[in-house]
Amino acid sequence: MLRTMKKINLVLLVHLSLFLTLSCGSKKKVDVTVESGNYIELGAPSVFLDSWSKENEVVIHELNEPDNLHPCNGTSQVRSEMFLYLHGSLLRTDLRSGTVQPGICKSMPEISKDQLDLIFDLREDIKWDDNTLISPDDVIFTVKVAKNPGTNNAAFKPYFDLVEKVERVPNSATKVLIRMKKVYVQNVALWADYPIIQKSFYDPKNVLDQFSFEQFNDTNFHVDQFNDLNEWSTNFNSPPYGFDAKLISGLGPYRLKEWQQGQLLVFEKKKNHWSDKSKVYAEKSYPNKLIFKVNKDAISTQLAFLKQEFDASTSLSSRGLIEMKSDSMFNQNYHGRFVDVYGYTFIALNTKPELSNNALALSELEVRKALASLTPVQPIIDVVCKGVNKPVVGPVARMKGSYNSDLHLILLDVKKANEIFDAAKWNERDKDGVRVKMIDGKKVRLELELAFLSTTPEWREMALMIEASMKQAGVKVNLNMTDLQTWLDKGTSHHFDMIMGSWNSSALPEDYAQLWATSSWKENGLNFSGFGNEKTDAIIDSLAVTMDESARLGMEKRIQAEIYSEYPYIFLYGLVRRTAIHRRFSGAELYGERPGVLFNMFKLSSIGVKTSATP
Repeated sequence: MLRTMKKINLVLLVHLSLFLTLSCGSKKKVDVTVESGNYIELGAPSVFLDSWSKENEVVIHELNEPDNLHPCNGTSQVRSEMFLYLHGSLLRTDLRSGTVQPGICKSMPEISKDQLDLIFDLREDIKWDDNTLISPDDVIFTVKVAKNPGTNNAAFKPYFDLVEKVERVPNSATKVLIRMKKVYVQNVALWADYPIIQKSFYDPKNVLDQFSFEQFNDTNFHVDQFNDLNEWSTNFNSPPYGFDAKLISGLGPYRLKEWQQGQLLVFEKKKNHWSDKSKVYAEKSYPNKLIFKVNKDAISTQLAFLKQEFDASTSLSSRGLIEMKSDSMFNQNYHGRFVDVYGYTFIALNTKPELSNNALALSELEVRKALASLTPVQPIIDVVCKGVNKPVVGPVARMKGSYNSDLHLILLDVKKANEIFDAAKWNERDKDGVRVKMIDGKKVRLELELAFLSTTPEWREMALMIEASMKQAGVKVNLNMTDLQTWLDKGTSHHFDMIMGSWNSSALPEDYAQLWATSSWKENGLNFSGFGNEKTDAIIDSLAVTMDESARLGMEKRIQAEIYSEYPYIFLYGLVRRTAIHRRFSGAELYGERPGVLFNMFKLSSIGVKTSATP
């Protein structure tokens, strides 16, 4: 009991300490303007305060660590963001313009008239850590690994299934040809930010040389029939290749130095790296170290910022950033900004519950409509998001020209929801007030589970508001807070009733297949809800091969309208990145594109004189 009391007192002390710390600076009205644009330059400080650290390293706040740092087998967003510092790719997403630009290539690929052949010409200044030049053989190997049926990269397999073969261009030491199976709008963008890996490092015995692209394209090809390939695949898929620093190698300017599970990752700048001479802004590497520290607790995160223990974060809560921005000491040390991004929050509804033994009520369109009218979107924005975010009607960001502005927001309306339920014969109630209906001779209660992430307190606050709102119309909601992997497993296996989360997109053309094609549901992809039919698949297939933007616009608005009319999702609000960057750095830029910031561009400012004035 005594030990328990000490723990409770310690928590109270932390809360009190934070309150006193937050109160020590002068308060002022907070500017919560949401900025939009390709990128925002933060500029250099006019002075360098004595209280600022002179260490040439960036300490970054993260809510989650990556699922792994395996070059192929992983799905977490933070993993893909960290890869920007560890790896190089044929093409890269240019965060300043929101376009695809050359990466380790001299220029954008040469495209054949039939739009199926892409010829990439590799730069001759790029070397691996063993000082050997990047080679077409490395590109061939990378794609073979991705297409190998034995590689555990299920999330990327559909994209690499589009590749027919990769081969050297005759009489060239630097050119590689990638032949695609069909015309697809993402054929070029597919190669942006996907890591090219070193053949000699990952396959020193040349096992994959024994197998052709033709074999890997054959659906009847079985890895377990080939001992060498089976053994190589098993080894490559093993945990060390995602966690052991000695087995993680890439073209990027940083290497993994240390990983304390659940706490921090340290990236160390490589010495005499090829990027030192690069003129490309995204390839710079000014800090000696990038230190990613995991902290999921909002209060201790605020305290850490006020003590200048973090240099940057792109994952603060709106509430937390607003509170810190109200303090003059925080503003003296940090830029605190809100930036529009390409993404949205949602509640996915299982439209095919009978196939996964989930709540049968959700198979009814009218039930899904009523649930949408019971969802307190604007109250959530006002209370949880502090008015920063804006409601959305579909899966496309308001910033994009393809956003369907003809669709109307679905407002909170308990009366309307009750009327929809009654008309759909959900007009009987159990003793506890929960609506019931006879379906196939069985009494079915309108009782649903809502799964949501444990990553931040805001998800739980939102879930509680949804639970209370839906109760008003006789819907019982059982809350289930999960970690990221469990959340993803529930969605892809379709073992859920309602699941709340967020998706990020980009300025590039939308790929609707991943979330909305019926094949993505059948193959346990990211179509959680089971949305789709022949009509919607036809629109999605047409979009995949239509390059003309004006022709795409009409089709995009049609597919958004189809999604809107079927209610597979309850769309909540557009994402806003809440960012804090320490003023001791110059060169920092904020982007609408993910990851929102490039920490390798943070340049420690020259040291000036002490001042007590707020910049």
